[in-house]
Amino acid sequence: MNIPAKPAAASVEIHGNFVDGREIEAGHGEMLDVRNPATGDVIARIPNSSAEDVDRAMKSARAAFEGRAWGGMDIRARARLVKPPGGCV
Repeated sequence: MNIPAKPAAASVEIHGNFVDGREIEAGHGEMLDVRNPATGDVIARIPNSSAEDVDRAMKSARAAFEGRAWGGMDIRARARLVKPPGGCV
């Protein structure tokens, strides 16, 4: 059986910033590599977000927090939405 010294590269995921419930392009299109610290392989690419991108995300988060849909929700209901599968809150 032949086992390659280095496994074939997996496809690299490309992500945007998650704002207003959707993934959007940010950082004027400039991307940063995310590397596996054990191998150094690039495993994803993410936006190099600008100060304007961060400001937009913060304003969106504040509006969601202060809105009735999230801010008015019972804390246990929120916990069910954000806890990891099999995790505890």
